[in-house]
Amino acid sequence: MVSSLQECCHIGAGSDEYKLSIVPVQIKSNTSDKTIETYAFLDNGSTDTFCTEGLMEQLNINGKRTCILPRTMGQDKCVPSHIITGVEVSGLEKDKFIPLPKVFTLHSDQEGIQLVTDAFKFNIKIKEKPQTRRGMLSVVSSIYDPLGFLAPLTLAAKCLLQELCKQNHDWDQVIPKATSEKWLKWTSDLVKLADFKLERCI
Repeated sequence: MVSSLQECCHIGAGSDEYKLSIVPVQIKSNTSDKTIETYAFLDNGSTDTFCTEGLMEQLNINGKRTCILPRTMGQDKCVPSHIITGVEVSGLEKDKFIPLPKVFTLHSDQEGIQLVTDAFKFNIKIKEKPQTRRGMLSVVSSIYDPLGFLAPLTLAAKCLLQELCKQNHDWDQVIPKATSEKWLKWTSDLVKLADFKLERCI
């Protein structure tokens, strides 16, 4: 997985020819002229670069043994890996290679490591707050959802806050019974988010 803007532009990601985040590339070691054609997955959510153990062997590179925890791949325990350096990448029709940062290796499924899933999940723990506008706003604002996956859920609570605002309800005034019933139902639905997940799409 490659994520730097320089690398993406160099291999053509984002151009008219490549619409997806999977692009064909050439890989080689900086100590050899042997090139290997493969595919790179450009993941904006990744902070590191990975390749398979098989690719490391094809490049004839010796890496330093280590252990990593690839959280976005569904792992809950450390898996063996190698840190390799001196790897360079280029587009298929390019002859200028650029160096990658240090690369971590991962076993493929056939080599014994099962990558469970790559999905967005939510683990929301709501602290008990007073049933006031201020307390409601505190709860709604505590839900971290930068990509807006939970917008259909949070919109209902925001509508309740909007109604209270139109009624000139004071920030620390206890909310009406009818609103309280809707609020309690909404907060009880939050526990269902533990079963909610959204698979990444390519």
